[in-house]
Amino acid sequence: MTVVRSVGLFVLAALFEIGGAWLVWQGVREHRGWVWAGG
Repeated sequence: MTVVRSVGLFVLAALFEIGGAWLVWQGVREHRGWVWAGG
């Protein structure tokens, strides 16, 4: 069960990483400011 949990957390972390990078990219591309980009 530990391996399944670790793989699940890894996939979840990867999705959050991609989502965060997408938000930063959208903020820069749309000139929405630092608050939208998360920084």
